[in-house]
Amino acid sequence: MSALAQKATTRTPKTMPWVNTMAYWLSATDKQIDLGLRTTLSCAITGDKPAMFLPPEMASNQPDNLRYLHRLGSRHNCRLVEDRRSIDIKPFIEQRDESISPMMQASIELLQQTGLKSRKMKPSYPNRLDDEGIHVPLTELIDLAVRVAEEGKRVVVLPNATIVDLLGGDTDPIVGYAANIHAGDDVVTVAVFDSPKYRSVGYRSGKQYINHVLLGGGPAHKPEIWAAEQTLMEAQTRFQLYRSQKPQFDMGLLSVTQYIDL
Repeated sequence: MSALAQKATTRTPKTMPWVNTMAYWLSATDKQIDLGLRTTLSCAITGDKPAMFLPPEMASNQPDNLRYLHRLGSRHNCRLVEDRRSIDIKPFIEQRDESISPMMQASIELLQQTGLKSRKMKPSYPNRLDDEGIHVPLTELIDLAVRVAEEGKRVVVLPNATIVDLLGGDTDPIVGYAANIHAGDDVVTVAVFDSPKYRSVGYRSGKQYINHVLLGGGPAHKPEIWAAEQTLMEAQTRFQLYRSQKPQFDMGLLSVTQYIDL
């Protein structure tokens, strides 16, 4: 068992409600990753109000995604803006630098705090799964996370300064759970982290850790934003809609996926 799974003070039979709730709502969908229902968006503060910048022509290209995001925005006083900003895209070689985003740095330090030791821990370049890596879909990972929260080891840490900054000043303890668990034919170390402003699920695959920071989501009739405004501003966000037989039970997830070399 890895250090992340070993480091703990107690076991707990109590599962985290958000993990169970997400697994419950996802069970009502087909859990299929339809690329036509995937949207990349970014967030910013405009006029002292949070705003989501969306791709142009969503009304015609992704009406269901737009409908979900409108509902999310109306529930959380967040404007939706069609993104027509010019973006300076650097050549790939220029992206291979030593800079680390605040969200990535916070994730690395949280893993280190909770016992995943690696002197070489750094962002993977490019930010993707290694060719020989084990792919665990996010929906399956959330199902596994329910078991990890029930059966795994538990550790509680206080967020350090980097994490507090990312969470907009929130200093609530972060609860982590980890366990070695079967994912198909493979055994992987799965970890779950939870606090009022931070939720993530991830797993170890060889010399990588794949981390999904969950920023918001839920069924279409009641979508929620879980992350602090500061966290939302820190990275491009992937929104994925999962179909249900009834549109009001379509499930959405806003997340940032990070690949970390160990």
